[in-house]
Amino acid sequence: MIIIAIIIIYLILGFIALNYPKLLVPILILLMPLERFNSYIGFTLDPIAMFFPVIIMSIWINYHSIIEYAKTMNKYLKISLIAIPVTILISDFFSIDKFLSFKSTIYIVLSILLFLICYIYTLYYKNTMTILVTFFITILLVSFYGILQFFGYLFYKFDTLDLHNILHSTTINPSTFILHIGHFSILRPDSTFNDVNTTAGFIAIFIPILLILYFINRKNLTSKTKKLLLVLNLLSIIVFFFFIITFSKSSLIGITIAFFLLLLYYYKTYKNKHLLYILEAYFIIAVISSVIIFPYIYSLQKYSFDTHILLLQSSINIFKKFPIFGTGLGTFTYYFGLYIKPFIPFYYNNIDTPPLFTLWLSEIGIVGFLSYMFFLITYFSIFWKKLEIITKNRKSIDFIIISAFMSGLLALLIANLFHSYFDLFFNWIIMGTFLAILEKATKKSILHNN
Repeated sequence: MIIIAIIIIYLILGFIALNYPKLLVPILILLMPLERFNSYIGFTLDPIAMFFPVIIMSIWINYHSIIEYAKTMNKYLKISLIAIPVTILISDFFSIDKFLSFKSTIYIVLSILLFLICYIYTLYYKNTMTILVTFFITILLVSFYGILQFFGYLFYKFDTLDLHNILHSTTINPSTFILHIGHFSILRPDSTFNDVNTTAGFIAIFIPILLILYFINRKNLTSKTKKLLLVLNLLSIIVFFFFIITFSKSSLIGITIAFFLLLLYYYKTYKNKHLLYILEAYFIIAVISSVIIFPYIYSLQKYSFDTHILLLQSSINIFKKFPIFGTGLGTFTYYFGLYIKPFIPFYYNNIDTPPLFTLWLSEIGIVGFLSYMFFLITYFSIFWKKLEIITKNRKSIDFIIISAFMSGLLALLIANLFHSYFDLFFNWIIMGTFLAILEKATKKSILHNN
């Protein structure tokens, strides 16, 4: 039954995307939370990967219309996007499991394709408001379902609303996500991502945007925009609550540092005292909460801390052994399970991944690592330069949303100092889409200033 439902939804969305290509990016955004969707029949169904035939057909149909917009991309960004799969492919030839590495490389190529498609289609079809509304609908759906998970377990002991076998991998023990605090057993809601920290990182990208939208100057806005902002303000309450109950230590650290950096930036560029006060208050509260909560959570989750340290040390040791090309993309868990796990000093019942940057070093070596770093540095430098252009109109919604997004993306990267989910499809979709939104905002700002 579930397979029939998936096929019907796939056909409907495919029909819409092919006949209304401007909705391709909104459809991909709606599919993001289902990236780790698993059916109870025992094999993974990734709706975004399943959607690639539709994407290819859409490119084929609209090729002559959209090709000019591909040429507008920064040349260094193009070089970095080519360098990533090329260097990874080279490292695959030195992999300890070539089949596994080549399969993972295909995933990376598809990720980069998603980045390009979201960038080009967002530029060409100029439906920024539709895309932003779709983003916030997606965040609302993720948060609402996560809150239902939380209260469903708290009051009725439902494991993810009795949908565990449908929406979650049967190989993951749900007790992994349960905290025992006093007399209460609390489920850390993973929503549809099947991983609490991935979900928290995904939500953290949009928290700065939602918070800062409270403080937009509404004097020159249309009534339609004011109503939309009111809805987003109400939405932010749900999103904030959901973010808190994930109890994600890494995401809390990431969002705290990101808000601090945003606060420093706004002191120079955005002279809204109320906004600065609330950012200061949030930063202070986050720091105090970390000081109070972290020692308590550490006592509850000492195993988690020890595991992360073990994975970090293991990835560094693997890098020292294979420094140039690594062990091959996607091989860390294979290598760890075969050569490290049997000799670890404490009981370890599953295999996870180390922090993102050491994972890159261990799997693709210094060559692949440098290609990723080149992409990140190029991406953020482009963002920063274009953001400086639109600061001349810093009271605009474009400036608010884009500067806040940059803060949220930094929060995600900081969280990946402890985890490694940055390579998932949803990150490439978000980054490609917002880069195009920035491009359009920059052009509009230049015209406005002239």
